Amino acid sequence: MDPVFSRSFETWEAAVAHVKEVGKANGYDLVIHSKRPRANNFHTIIMRCGKGRPYISWAKGDVHESKRRKTTTQKTGCPYRIKVRLCENKAGATAAPVKVWCPERVDSDNAGQHNHPPLEPGATPGLRKDGLSKKTAEIIFAWKCGIKPPQILKQLQNDPDPDVRLITRSDVYNLLRRHRRDEQELVP
Repeated sequence: MDPVFSRSFETWEAAVAHVKEVGKANGYDLVIHSKRPRANNFHTIIMRCGKGRPYISWAKGDVHESKRRKTTTQKTGCPYRIKVRLCENKAGATAAPVKVWCPERVDSDNAGQHNHPPLEPGATPGLRKDGLSKKTAEIIFAWKCGIKPPQILKQLQNDPDPDVRLITRSDVYNLLRRHRRDEQELVP
């Protein structure tokens, strides 16, 4: 992921988008972990692997094992971190320094390594979100025209865009449920 560290960006949004895109190309989903010192006024963004954080089981120990829910997760406690920091770019000897956003490595022993192999394309919702956001309006329009979700999914899987082909059945159903819920909230 070295191409991430060789560039600087005018906005933090562009820097975060670039870090996510490079991570996606290498098979990793990167998400914003925190903004420092405060979320509304920050100069550093810490990004973590999408499989970061430890898995917390919600299974109840007092329930017999045969009756207990079988919970799973993709969380592995991956320690990988990247820092996007506001830094000064020295444009030249006479020019005033310009503030730009620079991706950097986090100073930690294991923050530079993932504890899992690269993900398959579309393995996490974060990797599928780009394709879904491109086609949201088309999916809702097709559904309102009476096309069933499995047929919509079949059309999406024939799309030339590889991000769109990663969309799953549950993504389509969840998008339509969210749309229905939002419509119901608007009706008095």
